[in-house]
Amino acid sequence: MIYIMIIIMIYTLKSTSERRRGSPAAAQAARRLKDMIAVEKRRKENDMSKIQRNSIVQIGIMVRDLDKVAKRWAEFLGKEPVYAVSEKYETGGAVLRGKPCYGLIRQALFDLDNLQIELISPYGAKPSLWRECLEKDGEGLHHIAFKTDDIIKAKEELNAAGLQTLQRGSWEGDTKGSYAYMDTFDDFKTMIELLEFR
Repeated sequence: MIYIMIIIMIYTLKSTSERRRGSPAAAQAARRLKDMIAVEKRRKENDMSKIQRNSIVQIGIMVRDLDKVAKRWAEFLGKEPVYAVSEKYETGGAVLRGKPCYGLIRQALFDLDNLQIELISPYGAKPSLWRECLEKDGEGLHHIAFKTDDIIKAKEELNAAGLQTLQRGSWEGDTKGSYAYMDTFDDFKTMIELLEFR
């Protein structure tokens, strides 16, 4: 910020006639000023972002046979997962493209030092984004999750950038929180999930 102020002062002190003649020094100062303002604007936008982009908190992997895949991961990692079933609509309030979502998943969660691996398998026959992804794309990478302290504003931020919310919901238990899957597949070749822990 101080650097920008100095450039503004230097540019302001240039004589009117010099600027009128379009001197190289004045043009260079103007370009540097414009560049510095753009950098400062991007920095402020990043500071104001509600998404913590510097740290992935979870990688989601879609599987058909949860028990079989979880066993192989447990052998590889040398630790057992925590198993869970997603919240029912009545408690989690899941919404798929604006409508109630009654589909469920079974999960196997491996907590590592730097992130969590989540194995996901649709449970039951009711529609959900999870079932759609498994049927359309098969097994493999489902999402990369980033933490946010304000999921509503984080969704608004991505919505404003043209990325729509596909499915959202919440969970209860030892840790409570909310999630939102964003429609980023065309751009990033996977989904971005937002996670807010409470």
